[in-house]
Amino acid sequence: HTNTKSIREGHLPNMVVFPNLLRGIDQISKEFKLPVRKITHDRQNQFQSMLKEWHDLLSNAAPDIISWMGEEKFSLRCVENSTFIISSSVKSVGIQTIDTVLWLYKRYLEGKPIGNNSQNLLQYVFDNAYQYGLSFKIVGNWLSEYMEELYSKPFSEEDINRAKTMIQKAEEKRQQNMADYSKMKFENIKRDYLY
Repeated sequence: HTNTKSIREGHLPNMVVFPNLLRGIDQISKEFKLPVRKITHDRQNQFQSMLKEWHDLLSNAAPDIISWMGEEKFSLRCVENSTFIISSSVKSVGIQTIDTVLWLYKRYLEGKPIGNNSQNLLQYVFDNAYQYGLSFKIVGNWLSEYMEELYSKPFSEEDINRAKTMIQKAEEKRQQNMADYSKMKFENIKRDYLY
C-alpha cells in the first residue's frame, strides 16, 4: 500500500529501467573520473514527474554501502550533485543522437539494411555501451546461473549463520512495520471517532 504515484507505477518498464540508466551514467562518470553535472531526458508526459522524483531520490540517497542479495555490496546513491532536465528532442542534440541509434538498432534487430556507416556506428555502440536487458528470459538465465552456483556446494557454518542473521533482521523489520501500521490505524480511528 502506498499513497505515492511514483511507487505505485514503479513496475512500468519506463520506470523499472530508469535506476539502471542512472547507475550506468554514474559508472561511466567514475571510469572517466568526471562528475555528472546534468542529465537531459526525453519528454514523457506520463512519467516526467516520476523520473524527476526518482532522480532526486537516488542522487540524494545516503552514501551507505548495503548488502544486497546476501554477498553483493551496493550503494543506492548515484549521479550525486547532478541536475535532471526534461527536454524535447527538438532542443537536444543528445536526445536526437540517442533516438537515431535506437532507430538503427531496431532496424538491425528486424534484419533491415542500415548501410555501412550506420553499421559502424552501431558496432561502436555495441563495443562501448552498457546493455541492460529486461525480459523473462534474461532474468531466468541470471537466476539459473545464480541458483546453480548457490546449490553447487554445501553451505558452510558461516553461510548458515549469515542466513539466520538476515532472517532475524527481516522478521524484526516486519514486526516493526506491523506495529507502526497498527499504531497509525489506531490514531486514525481515534481521530475519526473524536471528531
